[in-house]
Amino acid sequence: MTAYSCNLSPLAIVQSQESDTIAFLPVDRSEWGNEVSLTVLPLESTDDPFLGSLRNDTGKIIAAYHHNVAICKIKQVVHVTEKGSSRWNVILREELTDFVPSIEPGLGRTSADALAEERARRLLLNENPARDTRDLNKVFREVLVRGQGTLIQIERSPFPTLFRRYGSDPQRFVEISWILAMMQLKMSATVVQVDRLVLGLDGMILSVDFIGRRSKKYVNAPAAVLTVRGTCDLRGPTPG
Repeated sequence: MTAYSCNLSPLAIVQSQESDTIAFLPVDRSEWGNEVSLTVLPLESTDDPFLGSLRNDTGKIIAAYHHNVAICKIKQVVHVTEKGSSRWNVILREELTDFVPSIEPGLGRTSADALAEERARRLLLNENPARDTRDLNKVFREVLVRGQGTLIQIERSPFPTLFRRYGSDPQRFVEISWILAMMQLKMSATVVQVDRLVLGLDGMILSVDFIGRRSKKYVNAPAAVLTVRGTCDLRGPTPG
């Protein structure tokens, strides 16, 4: 049995593309539709200044909570202080929730679904991280594995880097890792639906149990299902 685990993070991601800043925030209340409303609680010393800066943020905001991910624009930011406790009401307009590119090419006998499985294993297990090469065949394959035409490209797992920053608080680490992985799985078009994502931390080893569904290619055929189970060594390697 692992010492720390997470199968649904209590944290939300709010990321400003304009300021290139990200926060992982406990959620007090959430409403998610065409308009996203998050009542979040500041936890780190940088959270209040970051949330305050969103009032003047005119760029795109990435928001993620539970199984929801969207690219949004700020509509309203309200800071509430009551009996010494602070919370922020962040209201956003959804702009994009479909992250699948119009074309997902395969490579020879390797289907787009198989390439997406490689991407998932890279993200979750740090398997076969990107490396510099001058071999044009490897370069082309790398473009497809990391995600061609996707909003984000997966070059390696984020988990070792997160552990270096948050490993002193193991439960917070697994909660941050869960919501970031869920966001990246969707925004990299690896899957459109996360059916199961369980992370368990034991020392420097993160266990992963993941099941997700790809976008349907044909109306009369079921969506491909990706399954990844294994461990990620948080000591690396983390090239680049």
